[in-house]
Amino acid sequence: MRLLRTVLAALTLVAVATAGQTSDKSEAVSINPDYSAVMSDDAAAVAPITKDVVSSNDAITIPQMMSYQGRLTDASGVPVSDGNYRVEFRLYTEAAGGSPFWTETQSVTTRDGLFSVLLGSVTPIGTVPATGAAYLGMSVENSTEMAPRLRIAGTYSSPGKQAGTSFVPPGGTDADYDWVRASPPDSVLYTIHRLGLVRGESQNKLYGIYGYTQTIFGSSCTTGASGYNVGNIAIGGGYGNRAWAPFTAVCGGRNNKAGNEPTDTSAIVVGGFGNQANAKFAYVAGGLSNIAGGLSASIGGGESNTASGNYSAVGGGMYNEATNTSATVGGGYGNTASGLRAVVGGGYSNTASGSHAVVPGGYNVGAGADYTLAFGEGFTTSTPRAAVFYHSGGPTKLGIGVQNPAYNVDVAGTGRFTAATASDAFTVTNTSTGNDAAAINGTHDVTDYYGIGVRGVGGYEGVRAECTPTGGNVYYGTYSTATGGSGTNYGVYGYTTGTGTNRGVYGYAGGTGTNYGVYGSASGGTTNYAGYFSGNARVTGTLSKGAGSFQIDHPLDPQNKYLFHSFVESPDMMNVYNGEAVLDASGRAQIELPDYFKALNRNPRIQLTGVGSSDVFVVQEVTGNRFAIGGKPGIKVFWQVTGIRQDPFANANRIQVEVDKPVNERGKYIHPEAYGQPRDAGIDATHEPNDPKAGAVRHDE
Repeated sequence: MRLLRTVLAALTLVAVATAGQTSDKSEAVSINPDYSAVMSDDAAAVAPITKDVVSSNDAITIPQMMSYQGRLTDASGVPVSDGNYRVEFRLYTEAAGGSPFWTETQSVTTRDGLFSVLLGSVTPIGTVPATGAAYLGMSVENSTEMAPRLRIAGTYSSPGKQAGTSFVPPGGTDADYDWVRASPPDSVLYTIHRLGLVRGESQNKLYGIYGYTQTIFGSSCTTGASGYNVGNIAIGGGYGNRAWAPFTAVCGGRNNKAGNEPTDTSAIVVGGFGNQANAKFAYVAGGLSNIAGGLSASIGGGESNTASGNYSAVGGGMYNEATNTSATVGGGYGNTASGLRAVVGGGYSNTASGSHAVVPGGYNVGAGADYTLAFGEGFTTSTPRAAVFYHSGGPTKLGIGVQNPAYNVDVAGTGRFTAATASDAFTVTNTSTGNDAAAINGTHDVTDYYGIGVRGVGGYEGVRAECTPTGGNVYYGTYSTATGGSGTNYGVYGYTTGTGTNRGVYGYAGGTGTNYGVYGSASGGTTNYAGYFSGNARVTGTLSKGAGSFQIDHPLDPQNKYLFHSFVESPDMMNVYNGEAVLDASGRAQIELPDYFKALNRNPRIQLTGVGSSDVFVVQEVTGNRFAIGGKPGIKVFWQVTGIRQDPFANANRIQVEVDKPVNERGKYIHPEAYGQPRDAGIDATHEPNDPKAGAVRHDE
């Protein structure tokens, strides 16, 4: 900050006060190192500063914000380096001394010395004392305020004072036309704290008193009403338009009207001819002879449409009516939505008279009951909560994926379905017994590698499959197959992604017999994996296996070979620890084991191997979490300690080394091929589905 002040101490400030009049007399203000002000006759002024162009009796107008521009240079007139400088601005009513009536601090950014700020952008300027002048003072980086202050000239208005072409109405009464000065006709009208504007044309009328805002830019237009004190009204243009309720507006057009009663506030007509918005918050966008007469009713356009219900709407068309609360007609000709929240989308001469009834379109269709959907031609339905497609010329047929449906409902061929009442959105029921015909059959296999038979999308479950058996056969909650071809087939493919916990496939079995959360089997290929995990695998229970190894890229030839090592097996749940130590001069060494060793292990065993000497021995067995060894001083000793797990899980799940096979697995083999037996002699064969149905699909067929 000291360095910055040193730079600023020799600055020259030349500034422009943009409000009011100016003269050709200008001055430059220079700041010397002690921050006192001097007047420089030879300083180069970049822009003029006015002086003595306003008398002490003149009034000024200063808005909430004011643009201010200037330049910072050194004493030689060279612009300061581009950067940010802290400047405090103050407004006074005196040329010297006194207290500021407004102040704010801004960070000024210079470019080639020039800067531009918007005074009042931090702290609004607010009300200016009516003293006839305003003076701007400035200080840079907390320096002494520059002198002299800069005088700002302009216009200032307040109740009881006249400036420019503004006009004070005589008396300020509630009489009509108080805003208008008769001779000469004013084009700018006076209000207190608000604004009244009217185009200078004798046919326009502003009713009310000067304390309310009204605006007219059209011809032969009227805002307000005789005898009423209303305001905040606007007419943007056009001819013969009228807006007289508070907060109403007519944007343009001809002979349009916004508001019909003093309570019809906030009504709007955008344009068109002869349109009316005759209720509170009513809206007409345009068109011809449209009437929005309900609370918050709206009409988009068209001709001779009526929206008389509260919150009703007519999008367009001709001779359409929405006469009840929240009723809607989208368009068309001669349509009527007279039911509560009823809808007619379009068409010709359609009627939705039931509550929440819907007629999408068509001709002469009536939805005469509550919650009814009707479409077609020449009929009226009186059945509530029904969807009806009817044509008076004959039976109707609905085809989905069929060009020429043969049934009332024909989906992708000549099938039929029976819909049963249920809470689900769509239900198909096959009531036939003694067969496996699908209630829904989706087929899409025209081209290899393309086609999805069934797809489900849901916010909770995409597809749910349930089977509720009552007998003792083989049952499937979900049965899926991918057979044939020479590519890669997936019977089940699970994929999930998200920011939480994701499980591609989750299996759970909770019966009272033998349960398998996930059961996998593979055979018949050159390589068979019942399970393949690309990534980490975690087993929280006991893992049983026929053999085990690790497989890695061979360290000596990683591109062409693998390296395998077998697991070390034991009948016990054994842990192994190892390390090395060097015996000290006394032939001793103490080995520290992990601090959890004693809690995790029992029956510790120690093995020692000396390097270059067999003179090594155990001095002290494992006590706590350490043991001691001895031997020939200075030799290196490799040590190994084993222990049997004794943690709670191990104690509760101790492995039984020899176990008799269950009765249903006797005579069977885990690995029948290793004993020269066929695959059917394997235990896995007893776990696979044995569906007695003729023609049942098996994965091994």
